[in-house]
Amino acid sequence: MMISMSPAPSSHTASGSNGASACEIDGSARGPILLCFVTAAFWLIAGSLLESVAAIKLVFPGFLDFAGMLTYGRVHPVALNFLVYGWASLAGIGIALWMMARLCKTLLRWKALLICGIGLWNAALLVGGLAILGGAGSSIEWLEMPASIAGILFMAYAFIAVWVLVLFGARSGGAGFVSQWYLLAALLSFPWLYATANVLLRWNPIQGSAVPPIQGWYGTGLGVLWLAPMALAAVYYFVADAVKRPVFSESLAAVGFWSLLVFGTWSGMRYLIGGPVPAWMMSASVAASVLLLVPMVAVWTNLAKTIGDDYPDIGHVDAVRFGVAGFVFYGVLTALNAATSFPTTSSIFQFTILSTGLTQGLIYGFVSLVFFGAIYTIGPKLIGNGWEGASRISLHFWLLVSGAGLVLLAAVLGGLVQGFALADPAVSFMNTVQFATPFRAVIAVGELVIFAGNCIFGSILVETLLREALTVSPAVAAEESLAATEEVSV
Repeated sequence: MMISMSPAPSSHTASGSNGASACEIDGSARGPILLCFVTAAFWLIAGSLLESVAAIKLVFPGFLDFAGMLTYGRVHPVALNFLVYGWASLAGIGIALWMMARLCKTLLRWKALLICGIGLWNAALLVGGLAILGGAGSSIEWLEMPASIAGILFMAYAFIAVWVLVLFGARSGGAGFVSQWYLLAALLSFPWLYATANVLLRWNPIQGSAVPPIQGWYGTGLGVLWLAPMALAAVYYFVADAVKRPVFSESLAAVGFWSLLVFGTWSGMRYLIGGPVPAWMMSASVAASVLLLVPMVAVWTNLAKTIGDDYPDIGHVDAVRFGVAGFVFYGVLTALNAATSFPTTSSIFQFTILSTGLTQGLIYGFVSLVFFGAIYTIGPKLIGNGWEGASRISLHFWLLVSGAGLVLLAAVLGGLVQGFALADPAVSFMNTVQFATPFRAVIAVGELVIFAGNCIFGSILVETLLREALTVSPAVAAEESLAATEEVSV
């Protein structure tokens, strides 16, 4: 399989054998992609608010204890569902649609079904979240929404993903860019992961010791085969576009891509070390966790060589600045996962707050940073003007980096202290919980910092869209011209 290493087309490049320009492509994709971004921002703010509430309740258990729907056992899973299925998934889908249209040099047509799919996804997530708060959720991690809602979510995804595949099928050229392969891997992996997990754990549940491995497989797959490939696709695309040249090595790109797919979901079993599962599963998981360093190093080397000495010139570009910071988190998280997967270290960290830091580091530190950089770069191309309050983008960047870093650092140090306390027979369990309380307080502060940054992002997005609603931007004019042309041709 050949993967083209050509640089991503710039916004000024003529696009496609159909004669459409990049501006026309942006105009054709404007509505659905902005809908993805706006609704994703809503779920981001709602999810980070609820996650902040959950973090505070771990420090002050009586906080907002007047209603059963606000207990930690309901608020926390709703927050994670909003952040993963709402914010990260919808933002990733919007970015994927734009990148695929640009790379395939194809207009986005027949948008009504796509918009219906996005609306159905949001409606299902809203009903599912309210169901969890109302006590109708399940106890299966990442599958807390009712089984009927999961079916609607799956149907909505089918409406959305088919258009990315249509775009790829209508592409001009050969096998595609490396970003396209990461996008296709993510878009084909999600229905496989989501359907399999729901069938085996919800719709036709299996019995016995097979349940924990499937839960671990699905939870890891969400991060490694769904969110991470979309983030890596964006990093590759915008770095190549910023330096205006191909990525450094085709071989490194292929190694990073295939090793991520091969070792991706195997690492989920490491959470079950010491549990009632076959020993070979745990051994394979430890090996896979370590081998996931291979795609990380391959991609990091490729990107570093691609940027070369040009970083001082392109470091101010939002997609590059956010993307590089996100990739640093990706490297740290991969190293932590590898280091804590061995039986010796796992026995220390297995039942500690480290898992909180790893989850938040993935969502906020890696995925969100990359997606924010992509949105800040794509947005002006869709609306035809810059961001309202662009000076606040740097503040958003530093709040997110500092908040996510604070959460991850506190989780690592707190996990270490709590782990050694759990291993000491002279220390009671309640004392181990108290030892972790200062670190939980730091995590709560980090969550509040992140929430403040997310509110800044939401305000920038809303103010910009309100400004554009009062004017006719070049992107809107191009979309209207394209619609008129299509109507005449019909």
